[in-house]
Amino acid sequence: MTHGGFAEQRQELPSERYMIEVGDAATRDMLRKLVDLMSSRQQDERARLSEQNIEALLGILLPQDPTPAARRDMELANAGMRAEFLKTVACLTASDLSDMAGHEARNRSVTASRWKAQGKIFSVPFQRAELYPAFQFADGEPRPAMARVLAALPATMSNWQRAFWFTSPNGWLGGDQPSARLAEVEAVIEAAAREGQTIG
Repeated sequence: MTHGGFAEQRQELPSERYMIEVGDAATRDMLRKLVDLMSSRQQDERARLSEQNIEALLGILLPQDPTPAARRDMELANAGMRAEFLKTVACLTASDLSDMAGHEARNRSVTASRWKAQGKIFSVPFQRAELYPAFQFADGEPRPAMARVLAALPATMSNWQRAFWFTSPNGWLGGDQPSARLAEVEAVIEAAAREGQTIG
């Protein structure tokens, strides 16, 4: 067929079907296995491309990672628990501890730092400072029970987790808070050890 003196050539697309005559059975079996393998690989590639398409569509339908929303809820709940703790539990500063102990060092945090390093007390961080729950002290000194109870609690607990443990109802203490039972040293140590078994 010509248009304006130019011949239009049509290129025939190659057929996708082929017929092969094979004489022996072994060769036929080999060819069948080869065709099956190619078909399997095509299916795997289609599945891979389908997964990529699903991920791309998910990115359009859900542009924001849902995890941060759950994390925000957890952080908000934790912040609320900390605020409630600070409202209801008396806490002391390092300077308060120095005055309470009658120490006159110019560095007002020396006393608190030493007791903390010795494992006799713990603190909770708040606004770039350290606060020391007052239930840990008696007569200007750390309660003797504190070092033993802190040693019995899991080493993996954060200071805030320790604070919540001391001030939460404890089943091993008949529902009492450990902070209210520090005079009963062995009972509180046992409850602390049970906490370690629960986490472990």
